[in-house]
Amino acid sequence: MLQMLVSKLGYLLKRRVYHMPFSRSLRPTLKQAALIRETYEECIVNRGVLLVQPEHILSFKLMAVEAALAGQPCAHSLLDTQEFFDEVSRDIVDESDENFSVKFELIYTMGTQRSIEFAPERWLIIQAVLELIPRFAKQIFETSPQSIELQRNDNGRFPRVRVLRNDAAEELMMLVAKHIVEFGIVGLPTSSQSPDTQAALLRYITESELTADEVRAVESSKFWTDATESPLLLVRGLIAGGVLRFALSTKRWRVNFGLDPNRVPGTLLAVPFRSKDCPSPRSEFSHPDVVILLTLLSYYYGGLTDEQLFDSFAHVLKSDQSDINYNEWVDSASSDLPAAFRQLSGVSTKDHHQCIVEIFPHLRYSKKAIDYYLSFLVFPKAMKEFPQKLSASGWDIGAIKAHPVTGFSGTNDTLHLLPLAVKHLDLPSQSHTNALVLQYLLQDESSVEALPPRTSGTDAEQLLSVVIRMQPEVRVILDCGASILEQNNQQVAEAWLKMCNENIQAVVFFADEELSVLDRAGRIEPLQTSPYAKQLDVCLVYLDEAHTRGTDLKLPRDYRAAVTLGQGLVKDKLTQGMSDHCTARMMQNYC
Repeated sequence: MLQMLVSKLGYLLKRRVYHMPFSRSLRPTLKQAALIRETYEECIVNRGVLLVQPEHILSFKLMAVEAALAGQPCAHSLLDTQEFFDEVSRDIVDESDENFSVKFELIYTMGTQRSIEFAPERWLIIQAVLELIPRFAKQIFETSPQSIELQRNDNGRFPRVRVLRNDAAEELMMLVAKHIVEFGIVGLPTSSQSPDTQAALLRYITESELTADEVRAVESSKFWTDATESPLLLVRGLIAGGVLRFALSTKRWRVNFGLDPNRVPGTLLAVPFRSKDCPSPRSEFSHPDVVILLTLLSYYYGGLTDEQLFDSFAHVLKSDQSDINYNEWVDSASSDLPAAFRQLSGVSTKDHHQCIVEIFPHLRYSKKAIDYYLSFLVFPKAMKEFPQKLSASGWDIGAIKAHPVTGFSGTNDTLHLLPLAVKHLDLPSQSHTNALVLQYLLQDESSVEALPPRTSGTDAEQLLSVVIRMQPEVRVILDCGASILEQNNQQVAEAWLKMCNENIQAVVFFADEELSVLDRAGRIEPLQTSPYAKQLDVCLVYLDEAHTRGTDLKLPRDYRAAVTLGQGLVKDKLTQGMSDHCTARMMQNYC
């Protein structure tokens, strides 16, 4: 958008484009707050355009409120500037269905940080519950392979589990609950209880709506004590409250959540992702149990780094039960760990080369090693909570102001979810657009190719092997369904380029949020300044889920694209991605 505005308004009309990069990390003084106001007034005088991101608007709004509550000197100036925006700004919102979404929320935590309630037992119980998931997920997958996705890995690695249908989710939750009641877990010694008590406990942790008698049967029993109250309520929240089901059904690793090693300030906890491999720069999950669950899954799927394993060894060597803890690591490690290193006495952390080459690859995905690292080195420091919060959502962007707010989008599927102050308007000349889009999707030249079950290799290798065999030749991949999880964009581009003939000279993809091109010599450079900017006919194009929307490329008319589908991919997201990148003829008709 910046490049477009500068080229059209800056070069042709000599209008200046201003920015508003605002976040909570800024701590403006009274003088700086006044300078911010002067900059916006200068924008009016110069008849400029202020280009902002939605989170910058919400951050500025919350910063003004926070400064006022804290009694900071700049509070009055910031509040005046916010009122100034409401009176004089004329807002134009691109991709309005996304930016007006109530799911888009910004939270400012306030108060003194404190440890979460029921720590450390809280994450120990969640670890014990997650340990049951692979076993029962495998049972469901064998009987209903269409209801659950199970990416099994050998050598003791925790499998990637994703529940696809409600019947599988309900069966999985019931199997986990029955095991907990019959055999017990850490903090919940339920195995010694009478059959009537166990039946009451099973209803208590699986039913979201309980009668007074069902509640009384548990909370008035001898099992209900100060020691069992918190664990039982936690397990009820995970199963009956839907927290565990939410994490396994609606959240995908590296698509909806994951780790962000480049975040400033850094965090070792899981953070929300905007899309595939695109972590949100500052937002966090607010529910503590969700944070613990997704953090555990992130490390189970991605493994520990060498530095994290060195930290774990340094901590376990100081423990009174170092041999017992290390034996647990080995039990859940890969089976090909050399016998010499199956005892802690055989490991020398001073020999870095030996550790990195011969030991760490076998312990990297060990569940017990990951649990130990998180329980002792991450959660005690990072799992904190705040007494108060300030929040703002996409609905605040569409709030009533002195001048009307205008938004536009290529689809209108979410028109009923717009802010109450925003009304959807359809031009009569565009009333046929939705039907026209469906017509394009269902054209005779469009075909559906089912991916075979993956037996070996990676997600990218499986997808590329199918794409390479398709006829006519496919030169564009739009990963709308986020089918490729294990590789980043550059790795996919390199693999695809190696598999193609010499007529293809480069691959266009996004590297670090910039549209780039990779040639056969291995050079990566921005597309706009490369010789391939005018030679897209000799290029492949790979766009990950994050960039299938809002990226326009003028592709040759004969180019054919492969679009991936996936669970939870709604029509507006699919059509937005395809309309931006389909063949030239299709784009002209749609526009």
